[in-house]
Amino acid sequence: MTKLRTSRRPATSAAATAVATGLAAMALTAAPPALAAQDTASTSTAGATSQETATHRHCVTDLDTRSTHCFTTEQQARSFTSAGHAAAETILAILYDKTGYQHPPSLTLVGDHGCTVSTSDVDYQVSDLATWSNRTSSFVTRNHCDLIGRDGKNFTGAGFGPSDHSADLGSWSNRISSLKLT
Repeated sequence: MTKLRTSRRPATSAAATAVATGLAAMALTAAPPALAAQDTASTSTAGATSQETATHRHCVTDLDTRSTHCFTTEQQARSFTSAGHAAAETILAILYDKTGYQHPPSLTLVGDHGCTVSTSDVDYQVSDLATWSNRTSSFVTRNHCDLIGRDGKNFTGAGFGPSDHSADLGSWSNRISSLKLT
């Protein structure tokens, strides 16, 4: 199984390597009962699982706890985050599978704090987007974050950014395999 690796620490720190254990290793957690009635599902990867492609096409990944929950509608995903059901409540970035911020599907990345205003430091990073690799066609960031995208895992290959949004990634559509939020 492909892993989605994440860390809040800068790529230059030795701790960042140790922390990057992968979202695929995260524990499965059940949706709270109130949300379960809204047709929600929990998954163990941030990418397109069979549950996501069937009905749950809007996923929220907490970059601090490495947990991912997928929902039928984007509104359910936003409600889950804003209601404090995710350990992290700060939206950092939303990745869209289509241009023009169209959905479904979408992947919302959340953390326990926003990004600093400086683009010279790394606040969060995902070294392998797993099944969301080579899939993003538009994105928007929130809470002072800027996205740096790379076309290889572990921040290798060509890159772009930092950027706070793109309605159409053009030649970068379906190329991002790892990213940093600064």
